Amino acid sequence: MSDTSQTSIDSEIDSETADDLISSFDDHYEILQISLNKMMHNTDDVDLINTAFRSIHSIKGNAAMVALEPIINYAHAVEEAMGSMRAGHFTASQTLCELLLTSVDRLRDLHGKYLFNKETVNIDEKGIAEAFTAIANARSAEEIDSLCQGLHNLFTPQKVSESANEDFSAGKGSPISLEGLGQHADYLSISGQQAEDLIFFRILSLQVDAQNNFWDKRTDILLFLALKTASLSNKELDKAQLAAAIYVHDIGMAFVSDDIVNKKARLNTLETKLLQQHSVWSYNLLKRMLGWEAASEMVLSHHERIDGDGYPYKKAGNNIPEGAKLIAIVDVYYAMTHLRADRSHRRSILRAISEINACIDTQFCRYWVELFNQVIREEVKKGTI
Repeated sequence: MSDTSQTSIDSEIDSETADDLISSFDDHYEILQISLNKMMHNTDDVDLINTAFRSIHSIKGNAAMVALEPIINYAHAVEEAMGSMRAGHFTASQTLCELLLTSVDRLRDLHGKYLFNKETVNIDEKGIAEAFTAIANARSAEEIDSLCQGLHNLFTPQKVSESANEDFSAGKGSPISLEGLGQHADYLSISGQQAEDLIFFRILSLQVDAQNNFWDKRTDILLFLALKTASLSNKELDKAQLAAAIYVHDIGMAFVSDDIVNKKARLNTLETKLLQQHSVWSYNLLKRMLGWEAASEMVLSHHERIDGDGYPYKKAGNNIPEGAKLIAIVDVYYAMTHLRADRSHRRSILRAISEINACIDTQFCRYWVELFNQVIREEVKKGTI
């Protein structure tokens, strides 16, 4: 993230006020992260509930000062649910705490939308607010459980393309082992020099993983998720090229200073630009190897966005290779569900999937997100993640 300010969507809210509002929100967001994460293990801790309630109340109050009605209404509904917990009408479950955390993530997106004109097209603001209001008025555990399930569905869309369902039921989406390249060889239909290259790429990738304190088993997890999602697709996507791109896409991170990679504070503009060079460095390495042209293009574009607001070249839509669109999703999913230097709490699967779905058609490709949703649901059911 850079340290540059943005322009408010509301002409009556000047940029300085908008920056102040988001700065205050970020402070309360961090408080909510800490208190709600602790509440998941201490669901009846009154001090934690009071702390969370005060922060959501402050967020609502700040929005009220500039009459941002959508944020006021949304925050008020979440506040009501916390208020019922605070009044002792019911005890928060771990599920409800996770839903509250997810709702605060989406509240962050609404601040981006209404303060800085960041398009977010997949948040059912009204539906989520109504669900929290209903939870606030519920009294029985059974009623709250039912309402929580409905709210869960609002955060995790269930739509999956028919072709994906057919492919999965036909066995094309069978699990792929994480045990290493050897057990991927038959699935990828590779041999000879191509197989040797992939083994070399894998060695490089594992070395980069070893240099980062937060990347334990990252390469194998990304490969598993990407190949399984690709196996559900009816698009022409060379699986060997995709595997190579997964292995090489972050090789350039080895050339970024540890001080930047492991920095806990927000990166400044220069540091952000240096970090963003990693995709270009990774591309320049791979493009020099014969037979991996498609993979190198995936590597170059894996931080591009559907709306054209990514890097390094601000490609958009169909100008981004399909493999790069898929890598972008699995990359972000891993980053959110694992600890990082700049984040003390990892996202739950629910929060990660909710955030990815909230960014459909802006950051991520709808087609690949729908397939990825199915992969995650299936793996959760099997208990593999």
